[in-house]
Amino acid sequence: MKRIKNFILIILTVALALPCGAAYANKNVINKTNEPSLSSNEISDILLPTETTKSFPAANVSKNSSDESPSELETIIENTAAETTTEKNIDINEKLGNVTPIAVNSFYTGVIETAGTINLYEFSVPARCGLSVEFTHERNEQSNLTGWVIYLFEKFDPSGADGIARYRMLNKYETTTKDMNLVTSASGVYGGNYVLAITGKDSRLPTNEYMFKVIADYGNIYEAEPNDSKNFYTQIRTDVKVIGLSNHKELLDNDWYMFTLPETGTVNVKFSHGRADLPQVCWLLGLYGENDECYWYTTSTGIDNEITSGEIGLPAGNYFVKISTYLRNDTQYTLTVATGDVSEIEFNDTKETAQRLEFSNLTSIMTGSITERQGKYDVDWFTFESANDGVFVLTFNHKAFQKTNGGWQITVYNEQDEIVYYDVSLWNEATKVAPLMGINAGKYYIKVDSEGMRYNNANYTLKLAFVETDAWETEGNNSFETADEIFLNSQISGTLVNNKLDYDRDCYFIDIEERTFAYLTFSHANLADNKEGWIVTIQDENGDVLEEFTSRWVDSKLTSTVLEFMPGRYYITVDTALYFSNKKYTIKLETQS
Repeated sequence: MKRIKNFILIILTVALALPCGAAYANKNVINKTNEPSLSSNEISDILLPTETTKSFPAANVSKNSSDESPSELETIIENTAAETTTEKNIDINEKLGNVTPIAVNSFYTGVIETAGTINLYEFSVPARCGLSVEFTHERNEQSNLTGWVIYLFEKFDPSGADGIARYRMLNKYETTTKDMNLVTSASGVYGGNYVLAITGKDSRLPTNEYMFKVIADYGNIYEAEPNDSKNFYTQIRTDVKVIGLSNHKELLDNDWYMFTLPETGTVNVKFSHGRADLPQVCWLLGLYGENDECYWYTTSTGIDNEITSGEIGLPAGNYFVKISTYLRNDTQYTLTVATGDVSEIEFNDTKETAQRLEFSNLTSIMTGSITERQGKYDVDWFTFESANDGVFVLTFNHKAFQKTNGGWQITVYNEQDEIVYYDVSLWNEATKVAPLMGINAGKYYIKVDSEGMRYNNANYTLKLAFVETDAWETEGNNSFETADEIFLNSQISGTLVNNKLDYDRDCYFIDIEERTFAYLTFSHANLADNKEGWIVTIQDENGDVLEEFTSRWVDSKLTSTVLEFMPGRYYITVDTALYFSNKKYTIKLETQS
């Protein structure tokens, strides 16, 4: 008995602290339903231990080793004896020599007879499942102290390299003398052998008889501890819900999950939990590739019910979801890696890695989302190339929300990094249609980001339609040096666009070969408002103004006076007056009949 007493005191010396703001006396009732959520074949497949899977050579999936210390029980006595590893494990096994065999899902009774006594119970489960403990006792009205401490150990190496069994602590629970009943959250485990250790807390001996039952739930899909590192994960499937728990160990628990995309596809990581009554951050969530590249990172508090990553396009490969405990809690969570249908594929975060837009019948449609990363937000770059001059229409769609926050910035660049178009899509703005934009043949880039905006991970759709034409201005014609050429009696259309730095200015030139009398017609749709929208100027090559007039929004058509043009070059500019409009306009220099 003396050796067992020493063992108990050492366990209590290194036992985990209670979670901040929560106590294990709370009755956290788990789902006891044993009805399978999948077919029996699907369940038996998923419940196979990870080490039986041979198709994922990138990770170490051996269940007989861990990033943790080789034996939790060995660590417990480490500071009290200068023994060899073999001697330590012999000592551990002697302490467990009087273990009582029990069966899961059956009640047993016990009592802590003297201070320092530990009652040990050994059981086994045939397959991966969730283990919880139901613990009841008579109510002690005189105190509300922590009365019983319950440890769950895994016998993870039954024989060991030296013939000595090894154990690993998976979880710890505490119950007070007043609470009478405790049902713990389930800890996911592999099929195997386990030990339950029940003892009193320090010298405050609870003499009441207790009754307990180890509950094994095979009807749901649980994480399998230990899964504390990228090299020691729980394998999961996409579109299948997994139940997890932040187990109480010496260090804060990390839960790693691995899933495989056999081909390029889309995932949406969904993390949900019951209310933990803790407004602080309780979990850190991340999605990583095989080379530790981060695709998504965020936090979850105890009071947000669900966190989603948004749909993330990924190439084929193995991926990892990491759920780290930030604040100790005993709230179960569920994890689902749902598949989706976005066509944007990460990483396309820079101009150099921009994703190419593919066209069908001169139209390209791309779906994507902006994801949260550690310390920053995602940026989506796309590129397209036009072999000829023409006009394109850009449409940006997303689900409409009630708030009017700015959510997405859409910027179009040419090869010289000049901004051709810029605008912001608001949360409540389901559709943003850019003005018709004329472009020269060449390569262009589209950037979608949320820098300086209110982050939103909803899916967006980017649609680009292209029409080849030479009857439209080409953007970048904002100076005499880059002006578009026009001809007598031929009309050309254009729009003023927002290029983020300033409003657009469109410049045109015409070469007159002989003395000509002509007038300029400027037309646009009637916008039913009397605001001054466009300033139209006619100049000669020396910069002398021949005529200038302002077109209001309600002026659907204006005509200049008849002007005399001598041989030479002339310029026509269209600029914003007092009120900007990106509606289509048309100009035509007509000779006098």
